[in-house]
Amino acid sequence: MRVGYLGPTGTHSHVAAKQFKQMLRQHNTADSVALFPMATFTQLLHDVEAQAIELACVPIENALEGSVNEVIDNLALYRDELAIVGDFVIPIRHALIRTVSARDGIQFIHSHPHVWNQCRQTIYDLLGHDVTYISTSSSAEAIRALNAQDASHAALGTLEAAEHHGLDIVMEDCSAHNKNATRFLLIAHKDTNPLADWAIDTLPRKTSYCFAFREDEAGILIKGLK
Repeated sequence: MRVGYLGPTGTHSHVAAKQFKQMLRQHNTADSVALFPMATFTQLLHDVEAQAIELACVPIENALEGSVNEVIDNLALYRDELAIVGDFVIPIRHALIRTVSARDGIQFIHSHPHVWNQCRQTIYDLLGHDVTYISTSSSAEAIRALNAQDASHAALGTLEAAEHHGLDIVMEDCSAHNKNATRFLLIAHKDTNPLADWAIDTLPRKTSYCFAFREDEAGILIKGLK
């Protein structure tokens, strides 16, 4: 079973995909699961629609940042071909990572803008307001690049990414909110859902709706639900 996630190694999507694999292992179905990193959510869901992979593990909503619009747009685009076959929530922790474990001398913080927004106040409290933020395409990419930087640079990202690149942890969780979490979906093609039998027996059932309206107006969602 081929399961795609938003790469590279060490992203929160990778952490979620590994957790899903562990769920399968508990039901003795994980031996044939292979995880594949992808560049974008659009590529992930296109590959499921084209049946190049069997499943995609994608985030749909973060407790702090809200909906993941790229995922929602593609689910609407492929609504006749794709199905949500599972979901689960994982807590989100953003570690402060560096080539050395001490916090003294940090002048630059690299990470994705969403991660920075969730950790900015903690970083300022810890390091002061003179620290300079540098935006990156992903937190995993920020961590990967640390080995090419001097010790004045640090990054925000997952503990898994730090371990993968042999880096040190300055602080395990810099999120300013202790209830940060993301809900992930498992997406399969309707014709080739590899979890069809397993999911019916082990997962509670849910129904998700996607609404599109010609015009926006107050109360339009309530009208749709009626």
